[in-house]
Amino acid sequence: MNNSTIGHTSSTTEILSEALLTEKMGMSRREIHDVYLKYGVTASRLVELMQLSKYQFVYTGKIDGLCEPCTVITRVQPLN
Repeated sequence: MNNSTIGHTSSTTEILSEALLTEKMGMSRREIHDVYLKYGVTASRLVELMQLSKYQFVYTGKIDGLCEPCTVITRVQPLN
C-alpha cells in the first residue's frame, strides 16, 4: 500500500467520523476541531473511545426536567 492510499483512507475515516459525531452526537465541526486542538484527539479516535466506553454516547437533544413541545393545537372554546 502506498502513502497516498494510506492518507486517503485516513482522511475518509476522519470525514466519516466527523459526520457521525455531528449527526449522532450533535457536535459541531468547531467543537470537534477544538477537542483536537486541546487534547490532540482526532475525530476517529474520539469515536473509537466512545465505542470502547461503558457509557452510552447518544445525543437525544433532550434535557431532563423540560417538557416536550406541544404537538396538537386545538382551538380554545369560549365559555358561555
